[in-house]
Amino acid sequence: MSEVDHGRLTELVGAALREPSDRRAAWLEDACGDDHALRAEIESLLGEEESLEGFLERPAAIEVAGRLAKSSRSSLPNAIGPYRVLRLLGRGGMGTVYLAEQEQPVERLVALKVLDRVGGREGPRSRFVAECRALARLKHSNVAAIYDAGISADGRAFVAMEWVEG
Repeated sequence: MSEVDHGRLTELVGAALREPSDRRAAWLEDACGDDHALRAEIESLLGEEESLEGFLERPAAIEVAGRLAKSSRSSLPNAIGPYRVLRLLGRGGMGTVYLAEQEQPVERLVALKVLDRVGGREGPRSRFVAECRALARLKHSNVAAIYDAGISADGRAFVAMEWVEG
């Protein structure tokens, strides 16, 4: 599990805690399938819960999952270009996508795709620019609109596009 979906993780840990301990391993097998990293993360949090049982009013695994979600926020950039970063949406082969807020000239949420730093390598940057140009030419109800593109002060290429929940 390269990027933890904290909402899903919290939900799964809560569901695992409701399972009787003698059936928990089988439940984890069904719930996690082939996602061994997800299972390891859940088992780790369940171990935390067992070691702190009775210490907190809420199950510790739920508390730890919440703390993980909060701590991951601290690793996000505050802003990229004129956009204030709110949360991570995903990572891909070329970069990272954030939910961000554009405050000026209009207030709106955007999906902000940021090219990972590639130094002087022109290949990834030129593919990114080509993708932005192609998307900007498309006008269709099933394609997100491009609002802006540029280079941030720290040299990262970005494109701001319509954010569609889900």
